[in-house]
Amino acid sequence: THYEIVSGECARGVQDVQERSMEDGKAELDITCAGTSQALAAELSTKKFQGYSVKVKKVTGSTIHVELK
Repeated sequence: THYEIVSGECARGVQDVQERSMEDGKAELDITCAGTSQALAAELSTKKFQGYSVKVKKVTGSTIHVELK
């Protein structure tokens, strides 16, 4: 699930994940993490996940846009 992608087990520094919305195959999550959004995006883009891939599309301020395939 999308929670597995950003959970503390899969990405260092993640403390909490809350779903804000989910519609038309898109989820918006609030993520509390100890590091910066750039550091989280870098980790997500290099991490290997079983059954899907994560592509970081855009990072701006405190927002990360990713695509799951």
